Amino acid sequence: MNARVVAIGVFDGVHIGHQELIRQAKNSATSREIALTALTFDPHPMNIVKGISVEHIATLNQRKTWLRLLGVDDVYVCEFTRERSMQSAEEFVESVLISELQADVVVVGEGFRFGHKALGTASTFRNYGIEVLEVPHTLYGDARVSSTRIRSVVISGDMDAAATMLGRNFEVEGTVVEGFRRGRELGFPTANVNYESSLVLPRDGVYAGYLRAEAHSWPAAISIGYNSTFQAEKRTLEVYALTEQWLDLYDKSVQVEFVDFVRPMQTYSGADSLIEAIEADVLSVKSALNLG
Repeated sequence: MNARVVAIGVFDGVHIGHQELIRQAKNSATSREIALTALTFDPHPMNIVKGISVEHIATLNQRKTWLRLLGVDDVYVCEFTRERSMQSAEEFVESVLISELQADVVVVGEGFRFGHKALGTASTFRNYGIEVLEVPHTLYGDARVSSTRIRSVVISGDMDAAATMLGRNFEVEGTVVEGFRRGRELGFPTANVNYESSLVLPRDGVYAGYLRAEAHSWPAAISIGYNSTFQAEKRTLEVYALTEQWLDLYDKSVQVEFVDFVRPMQTYSGADSLIEAIEADVLSVKSALNLG
């Protein structure tokens, strides 16, 4: 393996701060005529180090896809285990960056720390003759863009803020599975999307957005939550595509793209009042998406 530039980070969401880091890493790799590798960790290090369950903004597959679209030549997934968390910064540099990746240049965010007890710094890389490029934080308002901050606005339902910090609309990737078919019975067939339990979701409610599958995209009304009208016990993600044709997407991978919050979840007295509400939601979604 030839020497390469290595960009390091969890890259959860591949937000605008990550995008700037990758841009500078790509420039460095291009000027040296060497490859660019993005090194990401999975699962999230905080799951192991702090013993907390960090909700992901994106699946590992999405991270890989977005990183490659930014010009990364390959993605190295570093499994973050209990043993890895106990590894010293020096051991990490020697075993991964030198032995595995032959890093010539490392690109990290400003103030990046790594290794057991976070004792590793940019100086640690330099001690091994590796050039280091520290990329300043990207700001949104008066605070830096971070995955933690994006999770917070997603949970609150603020899709505008999430989109600004992500550089694209927030989306959830999943697989369409069989549901109770209540939507079809009401005249609004929905795709019931099964998603990874570790993913962060917006607050319960109805949203305007898009359903994407197999290079196609349809405007859609998106519902998240417990269908209290039918006393549902499971939180679901259901998508009604605004198309005249019923979409047979069972067992297919889809992306649900969120554009705007429409209303919170409500309980209705029966099917008739629920149908009226859905019809109103469709009009709201069309307005939010400028569909006329």
